[in-house]
Amino acid sequence: MFPPFPTQEAHEICCKMIEQLQNGSLLMEQITPVSQERFDNGVMLGVLVCKNSDNQKVILKTISGISRKLVFLEKAENEIYVEPIVNSEQINKALEKNDLLIHELTDQINQLKKIRKEQNQTQPSSEETELIAKRNILTTESLKEVYSLYKFACNDGTVKTLFDICGTKLPPTGTGDCCAVKLLNYAYKNNLVPVSLDEVYYGKSTTSKENGKSYPPCDERCGIILPHMLGLHILYKDDDIVVVNKQSGLLSVPGRGPEKQDCIVNRVKRLY
Repeated sequence: MFPPFPTQEAHEICCKMIEQLQNGSLLMEQITPVSQERFDNGVMLGVLVCKNSDNQKVILKTISGISRKLVFLEKAENEIYVEPIVNSEQINKALEKNDLLIHELTDQINQLKKIRKEQNQTQPSSEETELIAKRNILTTESLKEVYSLYKFACNDGTVKTLFDICGTKLPPTGTGDCCAVKLLNYAYKNNLVPVSLDEVYYGKSTTSKENGKSYPPCDERCGIILPHMLGLHILYKDDDIVVVNKQSGLLSVPGRGPEKQDCIVNRVKRLY
């Protein structure tokens, strides 16, 4: 995705957060169990600079995902830490119903796979196939329970669920947990006007991400949600122009009458 708002002011605050993490004045706390493979995984730090109804600056800060949180030892009055839209406790409760049975099915499937490997068989038995199908039904049901918890405040004052946005298609795991979505959801929910947004990677550099570098909202997850929250699919933006992909059926300019005021021009004006 193209960054929907200017990044510079928010980027400077993100870099300051990295300095604070390094000198110990800002802490990162692990709040859910993590596998050994993911123990050293980096995170995205997000900042959204806003203006409130009194034109005062409000700085929103957050971290990607739901497994870790930031603990501020010192925080200014105009700074707010944004929690996940859905926390780990809510997710665990939604998964409770099918969790035990899914684990039991997984153990049975793994046992059958072990036997098949010992017998040098490549094709799964009818029993294994049936168990996998049962597990898929339960995991899909559980994911729907989790996704039903996600609701997003939008720029036009409406609230959309993940199913309003995605329909019956299940989005990738973690959709709704990225920094930009959390920050904009909080801003629109609390009548704040976004001014500057940036996300910076913090952690051991990888082939795809470099410590301390800014990255735009991801296409995989944010690309699904943000166009609905913003009301626009932004292809390019700078200080002078904004280029959007106009969805079919939406007017470019206002028509006659109150029912024809929703259009690209008015959505751009509302967003900026």
